Amino acid sequence: MKGLVRKIAESLVAIAIGLGTCSGTENFPSQEVQTHENLERKVESPSLQFQSIGIIFNDPLHHFFEQDTIARSNWDHYNTIRNECVNEFVIAETDKFVVGEAYEDGRKIFLYERNGANVKYDASTIIHEMGHLWYMHLSNKGEFATEYVEITGQGYLPLTEKEEKSLPAEVCISRQRDLAAVSCYGTESIDENVARDIEFVYIMKTGTDEEIMEELEKVPVTEIGRVKKKIMLLYRYGAFSKEEMNIAQSQLDKYDRVYQFVWESLPIGPLRSILKLSP
Repeated sequence: MKGLVRKIAESLVAIAIGLGTCSGTENFPSQEVQTHENLERKVESPSLQFQSIGIIFNDPLHHFFEQDTIARSNWDHYNTIRNECVNEFVIAETDKFVVGEAYEDGRKIFLYERNGANVKYDASTIIHEMGHLWYMHLSNKGEFATEYVEITGQGYLPLTEKEEKSLPAEVCISRQRDLAAVSCYGTESIDENVARDIEFVYIMKTGTDEEIMEELEKVPVTEIGRVKKKIMLLYRYGAFSKEEMNIAQSQLDKYDRVYQFVWESLPIGPLRSILKLSP
């Protein structure tokens, strides 16, 4: 067992994880702190930890390194946000329907190798959680939030990912239209809306055609203008580069043009009513 731990420690040392100061989004559970600290002493790495020894045998290190490399290679501000905001990543497991979480205490990002949703985290998950910490780290966070709320309004309501999947489509659409959110989950808080916006921009840049279309189809067409304003605001405050902003804006414009073409091609009647009720 000592040999296994030593091999893991040597592998972990080879991965450069940025250190910095930032705040997250939730309180770090005391039981998880104790588990983490005990394992940290065994693994002897200050920046990538395992919460559960059982996960080690599923090769989570390879999965993390692969997805983190993809995120790093495709996000212009990755290194800056990583160095300034992220203290460490913790590879863990949970019964919750989440693939990742950002925590205030310790500036940690949890990535759940096993989770209640039975879904693998990926590079976009890493970007999403870094988006949480980026938002919490802003020195002029109050100023940003004021401008952001001027675009979205303040009608946020708590919503878990599990609840999101069970909500009727018309409820999600209504919530998204109200808050100019790119997904239903983004309607639960400013923090979640911001993180989803950043993840959305990342997918617009790096996703396959199918992934890009899947994301675009979640966006209320009537609110594309407000979504674009949010993206421009995020760019102004340094969440991503001008090129990444332009790519996302361009994808939204193309989607809007296609939607309008289909709308104008339909005869006035029931079909238009159906389309009007869609995102």
